[in-house]
Amino acid sequence: MSEQLSKRQSQLKAIDQLVQEIGGLEELASLQDSVALGKLVVDRLYGGEISEWRRRDGANVSFRTLTGRKDLKLSAVTLYRAVGLFELTVRLGELEQWPDLGAAHFRAVMGMSQDEQRRLLDAAQAQHWSVRRMEAECSRMRPGRRRGRRRLPGFVKVVRQMDRVASGQLAETKGVEELEGVEVQALYDVVVRLKQQLENVEAKLRPRAAVVNMVRRPSGIFESVGGDVTPDSSEAVG
Repeated sequence: MSEQLSKRQSQLKAIDQLVQEIGGLEELASLQDSVALGKLVVDRLYGGEISEWRRRDGANVSFRTLTGRKDLKLSAVTLYRAVGLFELTVRLGELEQWPDLGAAHFRAVMGMSQDEQRRLLDAAQAQHWSVRRMEAECSRMRPGRRRGRRRLPGFVKVVRQMDRVASGQLAETKGVEELEGVEVQALYDVVVRLKQQLENVEAKLRPRAAVVNMVRRPSGIFESVGGDVTPDSSEAVG
């Protein structure tokens, strides 16, 4: 058995165990429950090393395999947010130092610098900010919000250009049988390279898309725009 195959089987076994553990959890009724869930995911998929989560940003085979399981009790959004909350505790210390804040307050500061996070959380605790106030303050401080539209990364422009050029043009492959052998191989190599690059982009975007592709209902609970993420009680915390 190859080392790579053995490693993959070990990953799948760990994911099986994690799915069972998640299935045995009670409803995530508190911030502490969400943090504990995040720690569980990091322990099982990243060997307890939060630095591995940061480095990969959740975009690895194990996490995608986990969130793709049909028997998984919780949504990808819930898992991603839980790990994000746990990551905050690792950097900032136990979140109980801000006892009046809920999960939504902490989610709002994700992606900001540690100094900004601590300053905002301290202010929210001292001044009893609502979640809406916290979100407004975070939005005001995020890069690019105060100086016009932020410049997009180069890969974004490339993907959009590919979409414009190829939109509707690749559905019909009539004539492929008329290509010479050399042309077939050269074209195949190009398609494989493009596929690999797009899969890399997709892997990086997937966990973030799961979070940002959400809308807030009047009740304060989040749901996916497409309606494919089942909200649970943890989304109502805070």
